Amino acid sequence: MLIYTFPVALPWRIVTLLLPDRQGLSTPPAVRPIYDDGGLPQGFVFERPRRVVRFDDRAVLVERD
Repeated sequence: MLIYTFPVALPWRIVTLLLPDRQGLSTPPAVRPIYDDGGLPQGFVFERPRRVVRFDDRAVLVERD
């Protein structure tokens, strides 16, 4: 059994990004997080191809340049 504990203010938002890799690339794509004014994760920016993924408690929005 493995148990991790750490102090955190609730509610706590954590984001896990899973990407399929059909070509078996050895390096992941360039992705950077987007934070709201309170420092909570609000989405991701994929550099190539340029995509912005934003989310909140009700929806996910994908923007394409």
